Amino acid sequence: MPETLRALFPEIHFMTHQFDEEKATQVATFFASRLGGQINYTKLMKLFYLTDREAFKRWGRPVVGGPYVAMDNGPVSSPAYDAVKPANAARFPLWSSVFRKAGYDLEVLRSIELNAISKAEIEILESIFSQFGSWSQWDLVHYTHVNCGEWHDPQGTSVPIPEETILENVGLEQEQIAVLMDEKKRYRIAHSHFQKA
Repeated sequence: MPETLRALFPEIHFMTHQFDEEKATQVATFFASRLGGQINYTKLMKLFYLTDREAFKRWGRPVVGGPYVAMDNGPVSSPAYDAVKPANAARFPLWSSVFRKAGYDLEVLRSIELNAISKAEIEILESIFSQFGSWSQWDLVHYTHVNCGEWHDPQGTSVPIPEETILENVGLEQEQIAVLMDEKKRYRIAHSHFQKA
């Protein structure tokens, strides 16, 4: 790969689109409901990641959000991975009210409206499920190992995956990525000032 984006544009502070628990819960409900109300959590993590990856490709932003990490079983949204763990229920109250972990699966406890997800995002979910919904978790793990160039074997640990690396691997040009990152920085600064006002 040529010089990294950080080397080419050192003046830009790279940031992560934050995890959106409400959207994540609704996306998980979308996928689980199409599988009878229960889904293997490793499979869900892969579907989450592939959803965000496709959204990055189309719009330069995710649906669920990160930060993202490379793990042995492929790339994941780190907060989504944490939300699955019952020990983290207090950190993810909405998620924990909708899902129960049962072994390696997540079971839907109650139905919720998908009102935080846009029509365009639903189209991505439909596309991802159409392509990957029938795959096993291990098929998806293998797919992300082979087809997600931003993933590298972390050798038993977890390694951060910067958003700009995902954007590079889905085909965006360096200049496009720089613009996206700069816009995100400006938005964060403006939002921060607004909150303090």
